[in-house]
Amino acid sequence: MFTIQFLERHERDEDIFAYFERHGYAWAFPLGGKWHIGAGSAFEEKVPGLIKKLRALFDFPEREPECSCNAKVRMLPPSRCRPFICGKVVGVGEAIGCVSGFGEGNVPALKSAEILSECLDKLEIYERRILREFGWLEREQRFVDSFLRGKPAKYLLPSIIAFERKRIAKISLLDFLRAML
Repeated sequence: MFTIQFLERHERDEDIFAYFERHGYAWAFPLGGKWHIGAGSAFEEKVPGLIKKLRALFDFPEREPECSCNAKVRMLPPSRCRPFICGKVVGVGEAIGCVSGFGEGNVPALKSAEILSECLDKLEIYERRILREFGWLEREQRFVDSFLRGKPAKYLLPSIIAFERKRIAKISLLDFLRAML
């Protein structure tokens, strides 16, 4: 997925904003007193339009960015990002494929770091634990691969959407409970 990302200053209440289209999405979220605004799409030429639509929909006027970058999100499941350990270096997050097919990587990265912390005294099981926890990414990757070949495997979509809905609802419930405590 192609991405464009900006770090800008905006005076707003903290929240998370997203705009979706079939080929990608745009986002804006607070990041240390600033706003991280960006978009990603399977089609590079559509990325600027996604950001423009997000800005219009959620009233994020274009500001002078403190930094910006164009990049590609590597979308491969963990099984295709091995080895996870090389010498004294251990991979986590996007580096080992812990990114959903929708491009969301913060929660999977945190989960991979949690698994690493649980395996520090037995690193030999880290890879097996990651592959088991993120097995759902294999199905998403099959869909992404078929989409990129121009023949989307639509039969995979219902199970992918159902899983993502449960995963996101679980995350939202945890955030709600933390806010209440």
